[in-house]
Amino acid sequence: MSSRMRALITGATGFIGSTLGTRLRAAGWEVVALTSNGRRVDVRDADGVKDTISGIAPDVVYHLGGVSGPMLLTDDLASVIDINCVGSLNVIRSAVEANVPRVVFGASVGSYAGEADGEPLADSIYGMTKRFGEMLTAYFGAGSESAACSVRIGSTYGAGRVTFNPVHEMVRSAKRHGLVEYNENQREPMIWVEDCAELLANLAATPVLRSSYDAVTELLTHRELAEAIAAEFDGSTRAYSGEKSWYPRGFRELRTSTDGLVKSPMRLSDAITEIASVV
Repeated sequence: MSSRMRALITGATGFIGSTLGTRLRAAGWEVVALTSNGRRVDVRDADGVKDTISGIAPDVVYHLGGVSGPMLLTDDLASVIDINCVGSLNVIRSAVEANVPRVVFGASVGSYAGEADGEPLADSIYGMTKRFGEMLTAYFGAGSESAACSVRIGSTYGAGRVTFNPVHEMVRSAKRHGLVEYNENQREPMIWVEDCAELLANLAATPVLRSSYDAVTELLTHRELAEAIAAEFDGSTRAYSGEKSWYPRGFRELRTSTDGLVKSPMRLSDAITEIASVV
């Protein structure tokens, strides 16, 4: 049995999960996925999840698995709810019942895109499922031996992204066509993937764990995004009026944070050339 600290990551092969795993291993952690006898355990399999977590006995569980964005399974919303709600219930409850010292749930800024009657309003079924995951984390963590928190992860960009991301798309358009179109009714809560992984990794060891964190470096309008990106390529911008996603509550942005969980957050102005090399 290894004496190293052990982290279990659901979604370990995903964009964020794989980056987090690399960082944790570099820091000396043993990193394991939600697998049993070499086979992936479906998060919807309550008994399988429970037995796997108790058998691995991790020091921290990161629940990052499931449907990872509103652009996925848009024609099968029942599966989005099943995977993200039932799956989160199984993982979080099993981790707390196994007295895992720390449980970190990968929530989403999409749960806070709008507001109605003073309450946050998700922009999709995906965002609703992630809000439910936050509620599960708070419910099972309260009064337990596990320190549990939710991390509201922003629009994550950087090398390795394979699904749609507006920053990548704007850079691609500027690079190829010299034109960046943008939705004048939208803001983007963003974070560089390495910064997201750094924040998550540091939550495994920070002395006092808050109930929630915002993995957002900066919250920019799409106009600000488009103008900054177009300027790098001597391009132009063109606005259109689309659906509103304004995130009226805002976030605790890492660029102004003093908690030291991310030492030098990547800003868009420094990331554009790096994104251009991978799109």
